Amino acid sequence: MTPEPVNIEWVVAEVLRRLQQLAETPAGPPSSATDTPGRQHAVPVPPEPTGGSSQAAAAAAGDLVIEARVVTLADIQRRLDNVRRVLVPQGAVVTPSVKDDLHKRHIRLEYLDTAATERQAAGMLTIGRCTRTPEAARGATRLEPPAGARGIVFDDLRCAAQTVGAIVADANRLGVLLTDDPLPAVCLANRLPAARAAWVRSVAELREAIAAIGLNFLVVDPTELAPRTWHELLAIYRQGLPRRCPPRLIAAPGQC
Repeated sequence: MTPEPVNIEWVVAEVLRRLQQLAETPAGPPSSATDTPGRQHAVPVPPEPTGGSSQAAAAAAGDLVIEARVVTLADIQRRLDNVRRVLVPQGAVVTPSVKDDLHKRHIRLEYLDTAATERQAAGMLTIGRCTRTPEAARGATRLEPPAGARGIVFDDLRCAAQTVGAIVADANRLGVLLTDDPLPAVCLANRLPAARAAWVRSVAELREAIAAIGLNFLVVDPTELAPRTWHELLAIYRQGLPRRCPPRLIAAPGQC
């Protein structure tokens, strides 16, 4: 699936609208135009469809989606703040200690079929692409996103970082940026208050970044990554929402 361009201003406005939980629908984005020869302008991406089922709402605030087939206390430890429901795949084994802990916290345990869980996890993911060289563009094209994930093509790294950074302000959403300019991308992303970005090249580095900073902005160089490693990274990265900043990185009032 080839990512499509998007109107950056519209995306940011939509993210802010959802965060503020406003009832009204925002005005439609301006139509695309070209005023510079050879320059591709963004066009709007339609809003995501909504549904009334519990499966369609699994990514809502207050839900923790766990994709493990065996759910233990280690899977939920330090991840239940502000959680009202824990959603696991249909047929998953949930240990008695997990059930007891959820019951004490008055948190509901619900089961979803595996396909629905995968679709929900994909819908939480936005994959941006901003490449400088033909080699990087070809590499990014080979890294297919999961079905349901939103793809955005950028021609400016600052715009890419700002847009994906605005999206991950929602703790139930994750961002990825495919770029052959990874260090500047990480620098730009980490200037934003909600983004916790890292350049990752392996599964081990990904796990470390998730544990250390609550990674929600994954930067990947498409020239360095094989498709198999890419899919392994996404499978791990999409687990454990909502993704929040670790408490040890949050300064208490009055502290520097």
